[in-house]
Amino acid sequence: MLIDNPLEVWWFNHEVLFLGEKIKNNKNVILNWILKLETIIHGFAGYFRCLLYDKIYISIEPSTYSSNIMSWFPIFFPLVLPVHGFIGDNLQLYLKRKIKRKSIWYEWFLSKPVSRVSQNSDGKQSKISLFKL
Repeated sequence: MLIDNPLEVWWFNHEVLFLGEKIKNNKNVILNWILKLETIIHGFAGYFRCLLYDKIYISIEPSTYSSNIMSWFPIFFPLVLPVHGFIGDNLQLYLKRKIKRKSIWYEWFLSKPVSRVSQNSDGKQSKISLFKL
C-alpha cells in the first residue's frame, strides 16, 4: 500500500552523453512526507518515467502507467527494521545514487521519525553493472 503520492526525485538528460560530454550522475536528495495515517513502514517504492520526445512519455509510476512495458520494474528500498509511523509524523528519507567506473547503486537511510543506519553502502548488497555499447 502506498501511503502518499510519489515525489519526483531526479531528472537525467542522457542526450549529453551522445554529444560526448562527460557528466557525473551521482545524486543526493532528502525526501519528506507528513504521515496522514498510522502505519508500519517497511520501505520505499521507486518508479521511472522517461520523456521520449516532446510530450511523449513512458512510465511505470501508477498514476501515469504506460501499458505493455516489459523491461521496466519498480525498485524497492527496504528498511532493515520496520518503523511505526503515526499521523502527523515527519517521514524523512536520505537517498543517494552513486556511480563508480563499472557500477551504479543506491544508498538510503531514514532519519525521521527515527534514525536508521545507511543501507547498501558502497553497493555491497545490490548494484547494477555498467557496460559500454
